[in-house]
Parts: sequence; C-alpha cells; structure tokens
Amino acid sequence: MSAHLPELFTPLRVGTRTLRNRIVNAGHGTGLGHGSYNEPLLAYMAERARGGAAMVISQANFVSPDYGDIKASGDHIVPQWNDFARRVQEHGALAVAQLQHPGGQGVYTGPGTGTTMAPTALPIRFLGGPVVVPREMTGADIELAVRQFTEAASRAREAGLDGVEIHCAHGNLVEQFLSPHTNRREDAWGDGMLFATEVLRGVRAVVGADFVVGARVTGGVPDDPAESAACLERIDDLDGLGVLDYLSVSVGHYSSARGTAQNLPDSSFPRGAWRDFGVAVKARTSTPVFLVGRIATASLAAELVRENACDAVAMARPLAADPFLPVKAADGLEHRTRPCVGLQDGCWGRVAVGLELRCAFNPEAGTETSPHRIAPGRSLRVVVVGAGPAGLEAARQASLLGHRVVLLERSERVGGLLNVLARAPFRGEVRDVVRWFEGELASVEVRTGCPAGPEDVLRERPDAVVLATGSFARLPEHLLGVVPTVDVRDAFGPVEPGEHVVVADALGRRPAISAAEYLVAAGARVTLLTEMNVIGEGVNETVRSQAYARLLRAGVEMHASTRVLVREGRLVHSDALIALEGMTRLVTAYPSSAWNPLQSALEAVGVPVTVVGDALAPRDITTATAEGSAAAWALPDVTARAAGR
Repeated sequence: MSAHLPELFTPLRVGTRTLRNRIVNAGHGTGLGHGSYNEPLLAYMAERARGGAAMVISQANFVSPDYGDIKASGDHIVPQWNDFARRVQEHGALAVAQLQHPGGQGVYTGPGTGTTMAPTALPIRFLGGPVVVPREMTGADIELAVRQFTEAASRAREAGLDGVEIHCAHGNLVEQFLSPHTNRREDAWGDGMLFATEVLRGVRAVVGADFVVGARVTGGVPDDPAESAACLERIDDLDGLGVLDYLSVSVGHYSSARGTAQNLPDSSFPRGAWRDFGVAVKARTSTPVFLVGRIATASLAAELVRENACDAVAMARPLAADPFLPVKAADGLEHRTRPCVGLQDGCWGRVAVGLELRCAFNPEAGTETSPHRIAPGRSLRVVVVGAGPAGLEAARQASLLGHRVVLLERSERVGGLLNVLARAPFRGEVRDVVRWFEGELASVEVRTGCPAGPEDVLRERPDAVVLATGSFARLPEHLLGVVPTVDVRDAFGPVEPGEHVVVADALGRRPAISAAEYLVAAGARVTLLTEMNVIGEGVNETVRSQAYARLLRAGVEMHASTRVLVREGRLVHSDALIALEGMTRLVTAYPSSAWNPLQSALEAVGVPVTVVGDALAPRDITTATAEGSAAAWALPDVTARAAGR
C-alpha cells in the first residue's frame, strides 16, 4: 500500500481475484484493432497495465457475428484474447473482456434483413444519427443471443482471461430488455429481468466460481428522479442474482445525442459527474462498485473511494492522457500526471467518425508501436520557436531524448492559443495543461518575451530548428468598415451589458460556439450565424449537443446555412437578407493562415528546419502536439539529411 492516497492504493477483493489498487482502465472504443487484437491495440492496453491500472477492461467485444468491430462469436477470438491476457497480466493487472450485444442501437453487419433487432420494434436513434426501426426479436433470436453471451464467456475462460464484463447499460440489448421504454413484449420475455437472468446465470455457469463476472450498469438518469429510482431497482435485481463480482456504474446511453453526451461527459460536466449515483448504488450493496464519470485525477478518485461513492474508479480518457497516472500518484508525483481536460478532440471525437484514438496532449496514445521513434545517437542543440501546443511538445520531447533545447516565445508566457482557449466557458481546465508543460520543461531553456528573427535563431548555433510559430487571424475584408470587427480569438474580453454582438462562423467548429457562450454570459445580446448546415457542424456530437442546448437556454439567436453580407452599407444575413439592426460588434470565426516567417531564411543558410502545427497549416490541437512530438523524434534523421546535402 502506498503512503500517498492510501484509499486508492489499498488492494480490493473482486470475486476470487485481488486488484492491486482501486484504478481500473474502463472499457472504451479505440478504433485501433480494425477487427482484431492487433499489435497497436495490444500495445495500447499493455501500456495502461504497465502504468499501474489494476484491471484492464477491453473495448466492446460483440457476442453476435452480426454487429460491431471485434467479434467474440467464434473460436478465432481465443488466441487473440490469450495475447491480451498475457500482455496485461505480465504487468500485474487483471485482463477482462467486455461482452456486448447492441440489439437495436448498433451498426448491423450481418446478412439478410440489413436491420438491427430489438425486444420491441420501437424507433431508436443511434449516436444521434438517423432514426431507425429495428425488427422485433423472435423467441429463437432471444435464445440465440443468450447462447452467444455464454459461449463468448466460455471462450474468455479458455483464453486465460481473468474475467468478463457483461454490458447491461448504455441502451444495449440487456438494458433494452430491462427497460419498459424499450421492452413492450407480451410474451414471457416481457419480464424485464428474464433475459438478463438467463444471460448472467448462464455466464456464471460456464465460467465457474473462480472467474470474475462483472456488469456495466446504468446508475441513474440526470434530472429524472423517477427514472433514477427505476435504475436502482434494476441494479438491485441484477445484484440479487448472486452471480456478479462487481457493478460498474455508468450513466447515459447511445440512443440519443443527450444520452451519448452523458455517457462521455466533456469539460462542461463537473469532474466526478456521477458521484451521487455511485453513492446511491454503494449504499445498497456489498458487491464492489466501480464508478465512471470525469474522474480525471487520482486525488478525486481517492476522495470518491473515501466518501463511499465507489470501491474503485473506472477511468478511460485520463489513462489515455497519461497511462502512468496510477504509478505517479502512488509515488507522490501526481503533479507530474499529464491532465485530461475533457476536450473530446483526439479521443471520442476521432473514434466516433471511424478514426483511431489519439489524445490532444499525449501524442503517444494509440501510437505505442509507432516505427518512427529512433533514439538519438548524440545530443543536439535544438531551437524551438513558438510555445503553443506544437512547440511545447516538441521542446518537451526533444529534452527527454537528451537534446539541449532552447524554446523562444514572443509573448510573455507559454501556451499560445491554449491561453485563449482557457478563457472560454467550460474550457478553463486547459490551464492545467499549460501548468503541466511548464513543470515538464525544467531541462529546457525557456525564453519568453522574445520575438525571434533569423539572426536570433542563428545566434544559438542550432543543429536543428523546429518552427511552431502558429497562425494569424484573417478578418473577412468584405465585412470590414461597417461595425467594429474582431477575430474570434480576440472575443474573450470586456463586454458592454446589452450590446448586440453578431458571431459569424465560417468554420463550423468550437470557437464560434465558445465565443457566443462567453458573450451571452457576460450580458450581451448574441446572434450566432454559421455558414454550415447546422451550428457547430464540425464539433463532436457529445460536445455540440450540450453547447447547443445551453445557447438555446441562454437566448442566443441562431441561424444555420447563413452568411453575413454587406448591403447598402449595412450588415445583413443571407437568410432572407434580414438586417442586423442594433449591432455593435462583429466577431468572425474565419479560417486563419499559417504564420511562418523564418523557414526560408534559415534554410537558405543550411539550417535543418521542421515546421509543425499551425505554422505548417492551421488544424487542431491533437495534430499540433503529434507533429511536435514527431519532429523531436525525427531530429537525428533531420540533421543527418542536412549534413548529406
């Protein structure tokens, strides 16, 4: 047991197994496996075990061959699970496979009907997408689904795993049977508990008593006391079967945008968002309770265990941001943990659109097997220009690799646009990232207030230069001169109460939404116009849906598929050419341009240069930090190529 945060580092008995601490790597989609437990996926999970997690739960393994990515419906999965078990267990963690059947709310990949199936043929909207009506399951379909769960569990035991987690939440098939909202059958299967009972007892029968069987359950529904009470009753019924070794309490489901946002809470939700649901479940059972919901730090995790909100915490995104969170916390180095700040950009924001998981501030997440990483043969003198996300990560990584690094930043503090982002509503946690970078740059010579020209860089006699000079705003010239106009990154300043500010969005991303939220909260009357088909079209649904609802409640006037135009010396919007009367200020979210004034001059004198982040092309934070890290790893190759010219 660690002397630091002892509540968190006391072992926990789960069935016949013992967790070495109270931190579990929650099952979560990664997009890494592409249908199997390939090396990138195995390396990703093994890294979380190496970092100190006590249990590593896999992403969903689908028990039916008609759904999903990684299928647990045949014996082909046994050697793959064996690899998973071996890679995780060798680091002292338990390996658990999550078994799922999505029923009506999934992507059907099977033959024949081309549609999903559910207990009752009721409309479902999966992940905020189009409404679909599944077909109603026959008795044979239901009996087959029960067998699919038990057969998958039997394979898991054969493979040498430590346990399985049966997904009974998030609106998947088990919960579709449990809930009267989705189960309106009039036969025996209309008994909400019958299907769950058959599955859970069947699983326990095939795996035996010395194998962990847990369940992911819905702890409640925010702002709905009656439905939350019903959730607790269903948990009592599941727990009362006497076959479960733990209950993993979650919130939300995938059959609506709001439910998905609750299941994957972004930074607009408080940390420890579902504490109260954990407390309610923990008070009713002696079965170990795991809890999820923006548990972003070890200190918060320890607090939740101490306050009897859970026996262990289940983390996904925080361990993507820093897999060594458990080890660092146990060693009293929690301040060295790379923060998870709920951006949703690199993790769920990518996975939801079919891309591989990344982390905005941990470029190694999902790239643990990257072949480009080559340790340097000698220490180089490296100058990094620009201390935004790309420059900070380049300087940090180059220093870790043993290079002598100078970081030049023209403003008075590091962080770049992160400092602007931190002023936006619900984005203040980004300051934690800036502070973390500052703490990690102890071996870097950081010079702020230092606008660097070519002569300043050359004076350092660099072996290599990384340019991370960022981007600059381009105000739309056709709109200037009518009212005061600023770029969106300059919108987070003083506001006159009652002034009418128009936010014109040509990006469809988060900046316009954040500016509108900031301005209306400060007392302005706000009109948000976007050229996209919907407000925040390019923003992940878990973030967009919550922000859109807040803007509506705040009284922001919003128009999609609309541009700001000048007509007869007045600003109007193209939705019926309505004049923007009483407007006092225009905020524009338009594409910025790369700012790279140094590359040509440095290359002209033979200095090896790598351009990263927005200085190369304005994109997102996840890309910027990834390029900063890659530039640091490539430094020996860069200088070797330069020497060979």
